[in-house]
Amino acid sequence: MTRAGGAAEKPREASRRLERQLLAKVDEMLHEAREQLGVELPAPGGAQGPLWHAGSILSRVTWSALSQLEQVGEPEELDDDARERAETLTALALRANDLEDDVRRHALTSREQRLAQVERGLSRLRRLRTSAELLDAVCQEVVRSCGFRRAMLSRIEGDAWLPWMAHFRGDPEVGREFLEWLRNREITLDELTLERELVAEKRPDIVLDAPNNPRSYKPLLAVGQVTSYVVAPILPAGRVVGLLHADHGATTREVDVSDRDVLWAFAEGFGRLYERVVLLERMAAQRRSIRELFEMAETTMASLADADIELVTAFDEEEPELAAIGEATLDTPRGSPELDELLTAKEKEVLAMMVRGLSNAAIAERLVIKVGTVKSHVKHILRKLGAVNRAAAISKYAEMTSERR
Repeated sequence: MTRAGGAAEKPREASRRLERQLLAKVDEMLHEAREQLGVELPAPGGAQGPLWHAGSILSRVTWSALSQLEQVGEPEELDDDARERAETLTALALRANDLEDDVRRHALTSREQRLAQVERGLSRLRRLRTSAELLDAVCQEVVRSCGFRRAMLSRIEGDAWLPWMAHFRGDPEVGREFLEWLRNREITLDELTLERELVAEKRPDIVLDAPNNPRSYKPLLAVGQVTSYVVAPILPAGRVVGLLHADHGATTREVDVSDRDVLWAFAEGFGRLYERVVLLERMAAQRRSIRELFEMAETTMASLADADIELVTAFDEEEPELAAIGEATLDTPRGSPELDELLTAKEKEVLAMMVRGLSNAAIAERLVIKVGTVKSHVKHILRKLGAVNRAAAISKYAEMTSERR
């Protein structure tokens, strides 16, 4: 992490230290309460989070002490032992109530601080200018601003769930294994109970005791050594295009509802930010296309103005090849039933630009996709056409469309 990242973590670390101190006091209080009140009291934890759960348990201690205090009797009728018992119960109720106030106040303050960190993280992402830069930075920013140790971004394409990229802090070996697992991974949503629900219902969720939870995807848990995690959908324009998963890594700390809410706040903000950047990129691409059309029109008009005027005969049915001359200037290559059967619509679009001689970078810019995605399309085109390189693919295309000439 950078110095800026370390500086941003200082308030969070202070908050965590205070939380540990409060929970230590809670443990002492519960130990005393069990002895004085003779009641069973659970340890703080669960989906609510240790602080919120601790507040509920301390409230129970207070009321149990007050209830037993009423049973002791009226003060003027008490003997020395009963009076001592009453004083003990009163002190226990007051201290439990005070500690409950401290715990709940810190829980609220901690949540506000984390949401403020989320907003600062989104502000940093707003400085980025392209969708590719946003996607490359999102996992690291989730870890930095939301207080997690690990984050993963996945795409939703139709019925496919595609784990895409991840950032692990403090777990380099597990991180390397996990990133290797991510490569070339495509899983259908039918295999994912939880993720399928979240895509349909457009909401976040929390998974505790993940290895034994029937809704969790076990291969993901095994390679990432995951015990509990939170998930939030990314919803630009109201449509789920991806998911963010996050957890606290190989620590004893489980996720809680505060983690879920923080990740949800980040995912909502990121979705709006991503939508805005993509729209700006599309507008820029449209402007470039219009500018190129005008430049092409100016060039054509200039060539017409400079050309000599000659008398020629009109095309007739006996010379159909002349009628096809104009086709050579079209941006999209001629199609054929064989091409339509072999290639997808997107692959034909990429092939059209390959025929025109555009590079992978130029194709990516035109289609507003990553260069890596273009390379993947080109690889599929070469394989489907049985070509060893781009030139061979263009030659194959010429053979397949020659009948139309």
